[in-house]
Amino acid sequence: MVKVLLHIQKCGGTSVGEYIKSKYKKEEYLELYTKKIPKDLVIDSLRVKNYLESLDLSKVKIVFGHAVYNGIEEYFPNRNVEYHTILRNPVDRIISLYNFRRMGAIGHREFPIIHQPDGSVYDFEKELKKEFFIGGRERSFLEWFVYFNDRKKDEHDSQSYYDFLQWRNFEINDFNFIGNESHIRHLPVENQSIKYLEEDRILIKNLLEVFWKRDFDIYAQSFDFERLPEYLL
Repeated sequence: MVKVLLHIQKCGGTSVGEYIKSKYKKEEYLELYTKKIPKDLVIDSLRVKNYLESLDLSKVKIVFGHAVYNGIEEYFPNRNVEYHTILRNPVDRIISLYNFRRMGAIGHREFPIIHQPDGSVYDFEKELKKEFFIGGRERSFLEWFVYFNDRKKDEHDSQSYYDFLQWRNFEINDFNFIGNESHIRHLPVENQSIKYLEEDRILIKNLLEVFWKRDFDIYAQSFDFERLPEYLL
C-alpha cells in the first residue's frame, strides 16, 4: 500500500510532512514538490513525471507534497494507492495564506528555487510585490483578494480548494481520507506565518461565500472521517 498525500497550501501540510519524516526511513517517503526537482529534469511541463521516472520508488510507502496529482499510481505498478489530503476552515486558511504571502512581499521569508523550462528561476518576490502593492501603496485585504483571485492561475499557483483539486485532476470523491485541523492538533506546528491581518472574520467569510463558495462544501466533507491513518498516529 502507498499513501499519497496532497499538500494544499496553509492546511498544516508542512507539520504533517515533518512528522512523516520523523516516523519513516528516508527511502520510505517521497517529498513531491517542484522545488525538489533538479534543473536538468525541468525541460517541459511534464517536470513532475520526468522526476518520478528518474527515481527508484520500490521502497516508498508514502508520498506527500504540492505536486501530487491524480494518476500517480502508474509509478507504483502492482501496489494499491490511496489518495489523502488535509483541509482547514476556509476562513482560517485565507487569513494564513494572506499572511504567508505578505511575508514574501515585504522580504520576511526566503523563497525556494524553482527552475522553469526556459532555464530561468521563478521570481517569487517580483510576483508577490505586484500582488500586494499598486502605485506605491499597499493593497487593502479586499483589494488583495480580488487581485489574487483574478490573476492567472496554473497548476503551481491556484489557491481555492476547488482550483487546487481541479488542476491536479482530483474530484473530492477520489480521496480515501480527508483530514482537517482537528486531525493534526497533536503535531508540532511548523511554518507558522507572522500575523499581519487584523481580520474581520464575518467580512472574510462573506467574501469567500461569494468567490469560493464550493470550498465550504469541500471542507465540510472532512468531518466524515474519524479514523486517523497510521502516519498521523
